[in-house]
Amino acid sequence: MIRMAAEPMPTVQVTLIGTPRWRALPQPDQPLSRKDAALLALLALEQDAARDRVAVWLWPEVSLANARLNLRQRIYKLRQACGHTLIDAGATLRLLPGVAVDLCTDPLPDRGSLLGDFDYGDLGALDDWLQAARAALLRRQLDQRIGRAAQLEAEGALAAAIALCESIVADAPLYEHGWRRLMRLHYLRGDRAAAIGAFERFEQQVGAELGTRPAAETL
Repeated sequence: MIRMAAEPMPTVQVTLIGTPRWRALPQPDQPLSRKDAALLALLALEQDAARDRVAVWLWPEVSLANARLNLRQRIYKLRQACGHTLIDAGATLRLLPGVAVDLCTDPLPDRGSLLGDFDYGDLGALDDWLQAARAALLRRQLDQRIGRAAQLEAEGALAAAIALCESIVADAPLYEHGWRRLMRLHYLRGDRAAAIGAFERFEQQVGAELGTRPAAETL
């Protein structure tokens, strides 16, 4: 019998959901600085990023030549710290094999914001990109959890599915898909009053927050 060789384990694990950190196996976790975390997030999500754009986004207050120098020094220090080349640093930047990032896993961690509590309000273009990326990650996390609720429903575990949906709408009160699933689950369980109650809770929430009514599908 011919045995297929197992794929090598990643030598560096990078966590960008929640508190940013990295780990060079088998060493313990090490924190990532604000700009190092942003650099790795850009490369993890975009795969190929123009070197000059990354430099200008991370150091908008200096000249392009100085931003390039800062980026080169940042990449060098990261490599030295973790003992891995990490980044293919040509005209475009990309993460190299052997770097595992939690943003690219399936399933994703259910909770946690991209780059945690780091604030990039002083880095205009990067901050705009990050706000969109954080919203996209949250949507992926919510859709993943709602998919798990659908699986629980298919298995007949309605109480567990309801509990999961309650946690979803508690975390994201304007996530309409979560509310619709919650209403459906109460209805399937034979609790019409709870289904209507869930609708009324969402109707009040969306009215207070957005000044609108639920979507036609929800109604």
